[in-house]
This record gives sequence, C-alpha cells and structure tokens, in this order.
Amino acid sequence: MQKTYTMDIINSDFKKASEHHMGGDNVRSSMDGDIIFYENEVLISKKIRSSETHPPMRINAVVFFFCRYGEACFNVDYQQYRLTKGSMLSLNGRHIIDNINIHNNYKGYTLILSQDFLMSIFEWVPVLKNSIFSSTFNSSPLINFDEHEQNRLVAIVDRIKKNLNATDHTFQRNIVKTETTNFLLEVVDIRLKKLENNENKLKNSRKEEVINQFINLILNNCKEQHEVSFYAQKLSMTPGSLSRIMTNASGKPPMKWISEALIAEAKILLRNADLNIQQIADELHFGDQSSFGKFFKKHTGFTPIEYRNSILE
Repeated sequence: MQKTYTMDIINSDFKKASEHHMGGDNVRSSMDGDIIFYENEVLISKKIRSSETHPPMRINAVVFFFCRYGEACFNVDYQQYRLTKGSMLSLNGRHIIDNINIHNNYKGYTLILSQDFLMSIFEWVPVLKNSIFSSTFNSSPLINFDEHEQNRLVAIVDRIKKNLNATDHTFQRNIVKTETTNFLLEVVDIRLKKLENNENKLKNSRKEEVINQFINLILNNCKEQHEVSFYAQKLSMTPGSLSRIMTNASGKPPMKWISEALIAEAKILLRNADLNIQQIADELHFGDQSSFGKFFKKHTGFTPIEYRNSILE
C-alpha cells in the first residue's frame, strides 16, 4: 500500500507555511521560517489526496528528499524518479512535480529551504548558486550515495535537527545557516565528483543528449512554442528525426510531450484564482479563450472552469 502526499508550499508565503507545518516530534522549523525539517514518515504535508486528483505544481522553495529506508516515487518534469535507500532528490522552483507516491515503509529526511534563506547562503558562498541551479542538476535531480557519503550527510542533517531544537540559543539562525551550508557543499561536492567520473567512463549517446535537450527546451519554451518544428530546429534536426528518437525512447511522440507540458502549465495557472481564463489563454499563447478551452478539454475531459472548481473545492 502507498501513501500519497501533496505539497502545499506552492506560490505561498514560506514563513506562514512553516508556521502551519509546525507540530509533532518529526517536524522542526527555524524561528524565522528559513528552513523546514521533516523526519521519517512526515514528508511535506499532512494533507492526503489521491494521485488522480493531485495537480501538477511548482514549489517556491528548494527541497531535498533524502531516503534512508523504503521507497518513494516522484514525477519530475514529466519523468518518473524512484527514491530508494541512499538516494536524494533535489528540487527547486524550476521543476514541475506531479504524482508523489510514498510507500508506508519510507523513512528519511526532508529539508525545505526558503528562497531568501538560500540567497543569503549564496551571498556567503557564491559558487553554490551556479551548481545548485545548473542545467545538469536540474535535468538529473536524483543522486545516489554510497554508504560513506550517506554517513557524511546524515551527520550534518542530525546537527541541523539538533540546532533547530536549540530555540533558546542566541545564534541559532547563524548555526543553522552554517550547517545548512555544509550540507549543500557536501551534496555539490559529491555530485560534481560523480558527474566527472561518469564523463570519464562514458559520454552520453547522441540520443540521450537529444532527449535531455528536448525536455529542457519544453520546460523553457512550451508556453510560447507549441509546434514540433521549433524544437527540431533548435536541436538541428528534422521534425521526423526528432519524432523517431522521442517515440522510440519514451513511447511518446514530441507533440504528446508538448501537449502534456502545456496541460501541466495550464493546471498550475488554474490554481491561481486571480487569473481569469482569458489571461491564462494569453499566458499560454493560444489564439483565444475558446481554442484554449477546446485544447484543455480534449486532453483532460474537463473545461478549464470545471477543473478550477474541482481544485478549489
């Protein structure tokens, strides 16, 4: 049996979210809402929804899921990632997340860092910013650690937890910031060494390179560019060649990838009740509200209004 959790730290005030999530032995937050720490069975929210009604989302924070035991599955940027013992998933606001399935035996750590807190760390150690937000990290968010690497990270995470409990310490925020910086430096160091080793052993095949570049292009351009020809041109190939590679590799032709990306973006925008349907159609570069509505219903079975009402309810 699986548990499915939903993130509700989405386009919201991080400090209020951290206060909302406080409570219980497994949840810790710094006094200024800089960081939220979860241990073991609690992941990001105590709210439980079925994966069928769980909409795609972006989070306004940087999140590290560090699995110690058990298993969890995440759809990130239209690809599924399986989190198992000794692996970590790093996500930020550039990622689209969907269908989070947490097995009952899952135990691990989750660190959620506010954007402001992270920026203060980047000011201190600028090299971290380029590493954490690099295209390499974004396109390959899953990292696997050996036993020695796990032990190094666990030691730091335990210190973060300990210092989050030290609420009466005059310099609590400074200590938590230092230990969080240590955590980020360890993750980046391990990740860079693994990437270097992989490059030395085997260069990515042309097909793998095309797939990764195509997905990145979709993430950055799908709102404005709806045609396969645009992506093929960017990849210096014909639409037919791109179609063969993507269909053989994933079972889905490029147009289906583009449509699914557009639907995900539409669902994220429909969560914002301040935007009307015409504004969303404009944001997604549809000719008018009617063509957007037909496209959305064709791929979801709902009109945009019906979908928005179901989410808001």
